[in-house]
Formats: sequence, C-alpha cells, structure tokens
Amino acid sequence: MYGDAASGGKTTYCDNCPGGAVAYPFAQRQGGYRWRKYQYYEEVASYGGPASSINSQVIRFADVLLMIAETYIQTNAPESARPYINRVRQRAGAFQYTTPGSQAAAMQILMRERQIEFAGEQSRYFDLLRWGLLKQVLNPELQAQYGAATFQDRNVLLPIPQQEKDTNPNVANDVANSWN
Repeated sequence: MYGDAASGGKTTYCDNCPGGAVAYPFAQRQGGYRWRKYQYYEEVASYGGPASSINSQVIRFADVLLMIAETYIQTNAPESARPYINRVRQRAGAFQYTTPGSQAAAMQILMRERQIEFAGEQSRYFDLLRWGLLKQVLNPELQAQYGAATFQDRNVLLPIPQQEKDTNPNVANDVANSWN
C-alpha cells in the first residue's frame, strides 16, 4: 500500500525513474491509502490509456495456479494441489505447506489463500458464489453495516423474463415468485 511512513506504507513512487523518486501525493488522495497492486509507478510516473506501453493484465498467473489447485482439491487429490498453492506462496515469501491435510482442510487453505492473494481485485464475490458461501459470508457483513441481513438465496439467480414465462409452458412450472 502507498501510505504514511508511520503505518509502514510506501511514501514515494517512480523510484527508478530518470528524475528520481517522487513523493506520493497524499494530500490529493482522499483517505491517503492506495493499493500498489498492478501499479507500475516504480518505473514510470504515469500509465494507462490506449497509447500506453504497459499492457493490461487480463488474468494473473497466481489465479491460474490456484484454479488448478482448486480442481485437484475438488477431485479429492489435495496433495496434488499443494505444489500449486506453495508456488503462489513462494513468490510472496510465505511459508510452504508440507501437507494440505484432508480435502476439507485443503479447501480451507485454498479459500484463505485466494482471499489474501486477490484482496482488492474484485474476485472474492465470484469465489464465494462458486463455493456456495455467498449468503453466509455476506449476510453477517450486511447485518453489521446496515442492521439487516438482506441477501437472499434468490439473489444468486437471474430473473426469468416475463415474456419467456408467458410463452414457454415448461418454464412456468419451475418459477416461484418470479425466480427459478
């Protein structure tokens, strides 16, 4: 994170630029803290736009490795998932797992690893949706923040258009309260 020195944040950017390091403009940023993920500001003062020489990242290699690990865990081969999880952890300088344990334990390791690795990258919602945990994770947060657990089972579904319900008798049998 870019942040103040007291909190351990990085206070400069463009460290390797020809003109030297530049102080991060905290006064211009509301809140003061910003992610350093995907930030190429160590090499260039700015980036982005169609003329940029910096390519956009579509998918991260860590995501690919953790997807492979998840498939091994889901097929009850957690030991085969261990090298993929460890490869992601090795890049971050984290300890290496010697055994992932049972399928359930390995899945807990993987879920935590994805949560940490992809913080701030907008993938957690889809992970929780895929694992069937969205309601049980989201509702306590909604309760704490807004005083009501408003996420319902139907919120993971897309509504069926009225025209489809009216014209297709096979769909009408499966619909309850406009949701399937």
